Amino acid sequence: MECVKWLCAQFDCSIYDESGTLLVADGGVEAIEALYPESVVQMEHPWKGILLKVGFFRELDHGDHQGPSLEHDKAESAAPDEERIAAYLDAGHLYIAATGFVEDWFADDEVVIGPPHLLTDGVYVWPADLPYYVRNYHVRLPKAFTIHVAGNDYTMPKHVDIATLKLA
Repeated sequence: MECVKWLCAQFDCSIYDESGTLLVADGGVEAIEALYPESVVQMEHPWKGILLKVGFFRELDHGDHQGPSLEHDKAESAAPDEERIAAYLDAGHLYIAATGFVEDWFADDEVVIGPPHLLTDGVYVWPADLPYYVRNYHVRLPKAFTIHVAGNDYTMPKHVDIATLKLA
């Protein structure tokens, strides 16, 4: 239901049944909701508040062992919107504060980046060192995330209710 509502909010949607009969022509969210019982329309989706992870690279101590490769996602040159994405990441809301520090995985010497906090925008969660890797090593992030950031006009939402969020 949420996916269909989102699609219809973004695009002019026409919906047909399995026999090809037009049910909704260029309908918006209201037209879609009319096709479902009220209990379905009001139902909360089960993934509400579950944060999507980005930047939990498998090489890092605080990463995800099944996460993407930092080495693989490193690029030779900056993406056109790299600094804007890094600034967005820097502006994230503190989700989990952590003690200690993380070091630059690529550096031969010990280069301290900062504490291994987790930051969020209310939809995604990322390690606080992610903007460092984006800026210094041109690390590419998933397209879905960069589209999300651009959709927010590269501006961190002002209000995020941290208490309603959870890690998967």
